[in-house]
Amino acid sequence: MSMPLGQYLVTQGAINPSQLQLALEAQILFGGRLGYNLVDLGFMNPVTLTQHLSDYFGVPPADPKQIGHVRPDALRAVPRDVAVRYGVLPLSVDRAGVTVAMSDPNDFKAIDELAFRTGRSIKVRTMPDFLIK
Repeated sequence: MSMPLGQYLVTQGAINPSQLQLALEAQILFGGRLGYNLVDLGFMNPVTLTQHLSDYFGVPPADPKQIGHVRPDALRAVPRDVAVRYGVLPLSVDRAGVTVAMSDPNDFKAIDELAFRTGRSIKVRTMPDFLIK
């Protein structure tokens, strides 16, 4: 992850330099993260973006199909204010810990606070922030 995400996506052949430039311009004009703009412009779909984020961060991807099927016990395990503050989506909970989706799995402050507030270990899956929201 030593290079910016956009450059990584170009080197992987997921997008071309022109598409990256258009997405960066849209990001400046309209806001949002790069991934959102790439999907909004039709250069990538959410599943492909999720897989590339997984490869980029070296963290397993969350299944976008889980969004509509999040278990209630997972939602209860993570305090809502913490989930909103750090942009995480609780996916499941078991004896081993809580599995959450996050757009930045390198946010160790968020992971530490989640572990503290839940009293459980945290397993991270990557997912674009616009899907989490």
